[in-house]
Amino acid sequence: MGKKISEEKLKASNLLFGLAIIILSIVVMILSIINITLIILIVILSVALFVSGLVRIINASSIELIENEVATYKLVTGLLAIILSIIIFCSTITEPHVAIELLILIFAFALILTGIVRFSVGLSTKGYPMKFRVFLVIVGILTIILSIIIFVSPFFLPFFDYIILIFLISISLLINGIAKLILGIIGTK
Repeated sequence: MGKKISEEKLKASNLLFGLAIIILSIVVMILSIINITLIILIVILSVALFVSGLVRIINASSIELIENEVATYKLVTGLLAIILSIIIFCSTITEPHVAIELLILIFAFALILTGIVRFSVGLSTKGYPMKFRVFLVIVGILTIILSIIIFVSPFFLPFFDYIILIFLISISLLINGIAKLILGIIGTK
């Protein structure tokens, strides 16, 4: 019975937080299209990153439902995402003159870690249906690609302005939110 309750909590948290990440990502995408200030966009993204980290920690605490190494990945990346989101949020609020590039690169770093974990979980976790594992691998690859584009853009794609980079971050969070939502729907085998 304890495993059943834990699985239901895990599904509910994945549904709730997946939906929250999707909504926050769409809000940022819309706001970036209508050219809202960068500070507002970064604050919203930091909240989305915080939520994503929180979900990873909650999922890691359901160790009986997932393999131990996956739980460790989720716990470490969840903690890093939360720490990075707090740093981004505080520096944006307290020192808005801090270089926006640095904040965007911190987001990209956090998303690369998320992409690596999604990819690894898709390859190694036997508790998920095969179609979902393939989906996780694709989400991981897309997240890594978008994050690499964000990383290299200041050097190789100077025509990408901050709004485009924030839009790419939002897309990455959106696809990861969708993965979380689907996980909440299907659960584990």
